Amino acid sequence: MFVAGCQGPSKANIELRKQNAELAAQVAQLQRQHEADVASMKALQAGGQAKLAADSLDNLFTVAGISISKLTAVVEPTADTSETFQLRVVATPTDASGQSIKAAGSFRIELFDLARTTDTRIGQWEISTSDAMQKWIGTGLVNGYVLELPLDAKPQHSELTLKLTFIDELTARQFTAQKIIGKS
Repeated sequence: MFVAGCQGPSKANIELRKQNAELAAQVAQLQRQHEADVASMKALQAGGQAKLAADSLDNLFTVAGISISKLTAVVEPTADTSETFQLRVVATPTDASGQSIKAAGSFRIELFDLARTTDTRIGQWEISTSDAMQKWIGTGLVNGYVLELPLDAKPQHSELTLKLTFIDELTARQFTAQKIIGKS
């Protein structure tokens, strides 16, 4: 009599899954480091100067990336909040290990409706470091910048593309992230 499917996963399968998870974590860490290195090179090529010596920066927690929260969305107007549609961006700088880090910097934000045939960019904003500093929220649910930006009109389509660039004030490095967002 042959009984199939009654046994648990084999030890070899479990070991392969562990190795796969370790390699995936290592690849993610190397990608973050690569993004930080590329941002450093671009800043230097553009004539930017780090405000600290490079060997000093290696001993500090510095920005190595930027993440866009799933709380980012187009917010419809309500009687309580505003009379216009707004883009709410929740973004957090991250260090080389992918952990959130509070860091000063400015933002360049672009919003695109790629379903449109012409004029796909429907919004563009520049937020200075001093303005962004007032938008940091550090609570249990949100740990990052919460930027609420007015939209000129109701978006035509429900799926939009957000491109966010964070310019780190300390190192002058730029970090870009892109995300497809919808309405909240």
